[in-house]
Amino acid sequence: MKNRILVTGSSGNIGTQIVKQLETSQANFLIGVSSNKEDLSSNQVHVDFNDKASLVKAFKDIDTLFLLFPMIEPMIDFAKNAIEAAKEVGVKHIVRSSGAGADSSSTFKMPKVQGTIDDLVKQSGMNYTITKPTSFMQNFVNFFANDIKNGTLYMPAGQGKLGWVDVRDIAAVNAEILKNPNAYVNQELTITGAENLSFEDALSIVSSVLDKKVNYVDVPENAAIQAMKDYGMPDFVIEMTRSLNQIIKAGYAEGVTETVEKITGKQPISFRQFVEDYKENWQ
Repeated sequence: MKNRILVTGSSGNIGTQIVKQLETSQANFLIGVSSNKEDLSSNQVHVDFNDKASLVKAFKDIDTLFLLFPMIEPMIDFAKNAIEAAKEVGVKHIVRSSGAGADSSSTFKMPKVQGTIDDLVKQSGMNYTITKPTSFMQNFVNFFANDIKNGTLYMPAGQGKLGWVDVRDIAAVNAEILKNPNAYVNQELTITGAENLSFEDALSIVSSVLDKKVNYVDVPENAAIQAMKDYGMPDFVIEMTRSLNQIIKAGYAEGVTETVEKITGKQPISFRQFVEDYKENWQ
């Protein structure tokens, strides 16, 4: 019987790339979308994590389910709804996109929330694979582009290093697992790039490729929080971001894995290659 896949979070960084890769390999999959319009295409289904009934309908006849929840305050409740619905309709395998270092007993907000959701998945009784990417290289495009254009990035992360990973590699790992879930039953896989880089290290590479000096300024945490408030970010997102920066600054995010190479057979995309591929975003 052919493995039928559903991808939630399909409009985000990871989901968009997973859809591209599943299309390339002609996998049997559906795309979960938030729209409830009547004119959804034949490969789209309505998914509302706040409405369990919509999830039961969307998950019917799905074998392998990719779950990625938006980073908003009710994300744990969303997870409960999704897991209950998946179990109710007989989903065979959940591939859950979490985060590096996720741990429900953590004193840091980000890993605690992600780890709490991971625990719900593991306690569900369904087969699962939990993928745990570190911070995305694409953050330098999605969140830091204007700062880079202006020549200075202000972050409260000190000189902490981490194994930045390209979203294309995260998607490649997840797509492979979605296509062959039985090979990864009840595994937790941390996904990183091949090199540990601080923000200053990363920006030196950006500077080299762009032939333009981009500085890194380590700012006090309270200044960063005030800037996020001024930008209108919700308190939950501010606290999640604050905890991530604390983890990086303390050195807890440092470390690389071989997950990308082991699962895809390819070396992870280097930070320099990422910058070359996206350089028009900063020019």
